[in-house]
Amino acid sequence: MPRILLAGFAGSMGQQVVKLVASLPDFEITAGLAHRLKSSDPADYGLPASAKLYTSLDEIPADAADIWVDFTVPASVY
Repeated sequence: MPRILLAGFAGSMGQQVVKLVASLPDFEITAGLAHRLKSSDPADYGLPASAKLYTSLDEIPADAADIWVDFTVPASVY
């Protein structure tokens, strides 16, 4: 099963991707990146309870996911 890291999961478009991925039986969001979080509970964002939440690129291990989906502003990832 492909593991997805979703950058920008807390925003409007990111939440649409969360819903889309949840509807796909062979994909799973295993990690998320958002620079500001209102909650540290993945379930508050519709993510699986096992998803790891990161607030900095430096925190993310190289093996966090197979696919990176980015719905952030350019400054967030450079």
